[in-house]
Amino acid sequence: MPRSRLLLHVIALILSGSLVATACGGGSDDSGVAAGRFAEVGEDSLTTKDAVPAPSGEVVLSVTGALSRPNVGANVQFDIATLERLGLREGVVFEPWEKIDMRFTGVDLARLLESVGASADAATIHITALDDYQVDLSMAEVRSGSIILATLQDGARIPVDKGGPTRIVFGTGTKSGENPDQWVWSVAQIDIRE
Repeated sequence: MPRSRLLLHVIALILSGSLVATACGGGSDDSGVAAGRFAEVGEDSLTTKDAVPAPSGEVVLSVTGALSRPNVGANVQFDIATLERLGLREGVVFEPWEKIDMRFTGVDLARLLESVGASADAATIHITALDDYQVDLSMAEVRSGSIILATLQDGARIPVDKGGPTRIVFGTGTKSGENPDQWVWSVAQIDIRE
């Protein structure tokens, strides 16, 4: 991050009072959510019981593997609008590559997998990025509810050159999130594996 951008961010944090709370090891974002945690920011219009409609816009995510509710062939494809209909969660977390607190908004990963009918026997998900970078996450950790598939960063769409249109973001205390290499940018596919 350029020094001037970092300086502006620090000034904004000081003015908002967030830097003092964060520096003291506590605090919350302006919505009252504890730092590093995600909270609902809107109601879902597509419940996990509803069939996921086929995408009408550009496909930003394909979910494959051990699932029971496909919408295109044997897979589930999402455009941004349909993905966000699953309900949004938001929080301020420490971004390990930028090394600053950032606000992310997205869909709870566990909820997304529930919506596609992920197998109860699934052990892992295999995530592939647009550049073919790949990581695995355990379903136990995914079901903990502290991982989101972010679609917004600081209230704006995430462009591909900044890691979008979707990326994995971990809440504080998530073991996989301690490894920056697990913060997958530009997620293209999630394969559910038993």
